[in-house]
Amino acid sequence: MNLECIPLKKIKWQPYQPDLSVSLHDCNIWLMNVDAYTPTLSNFEHLLTVEEQQKAAKYTKISDQIRFKLGRVMLRILLARFLHTPPYKVPIVIGAFQKPELNHPYKEKLHFNISHSNSRIVIAISAFPVGIDIEYISFQNHLEEMFQIVLNSEEAAFVGRAPSVSEAFYLLWTRKEALLKALGTGLIDDLSKVPSLDGRHSANLDNLSEMQADQCLISTIRHNYLLSTCYAKGISKIVFWDY
Repeated sequence: MNLECIPLKKIKWQPYQPDLSVSLHDCNIWLMNVDAYTPTLSNFEHLLTVEEQQKAAKYTKISDQIRFKLGRVMLRILLARFLHTPPYKVPIVIGAFQKPELNHPYKEKLHFNISHSNSRIVIAISAFPVGIDIEYISFQNHLEEMFQIVLNSEEAAFVGRAPSVSEAFYLLWTRKEALLKALGTGLIDDLSKVPSLDGRHSANLDNLSEMQADQCLISTIRHNYLLSTCYAKGISKIVFWDY
């Protein structure tokens, strides 16, 4: 599997309006500020299924419940636009490795992925497989303990000499997560085998040698968030939307 990791330094985020043209030949990424939509959540909770309501209730923290509900509401509204169906009828099911996906016959026609961290939710939608991950950059004492589990020696050296260890670590971590989410495998036993440094790579991952992920992109988002997106060959471009 061939992979290219590219850092994106200048991103144009466009305000999203439902009447704007959105192409599935692109990889469309929507970013939501949870705090901005929390006051109006009650207006949209009817869009959630009983199963989604039950899953939200399992979270101990109210903030986690709200974030899960908003993520699903946002996802349903966006997918409904492409499927030409009411949001509450969007057939979201849980596939392998607990990854949300569309049910047949839409599964092969429309791909999406969702991630959240702290007060941000991101969703990627495209006609091709896509994976996305977002992380809030915060200093944590235990990061170095994760190096041996997550990073190979070259990646650990890169993080060790970086001006910000936290930012460098989350850069690589989100790339690994985005790639695995695009391939639909879930986390693997040895994350150090998943390439994440800038440049071109040939990844020899178990049972994935015939799969391809064309590029992995990274950007620093407002308020100390790192976002990585992995998308398959065939996507024209990446379009960033502020929801």
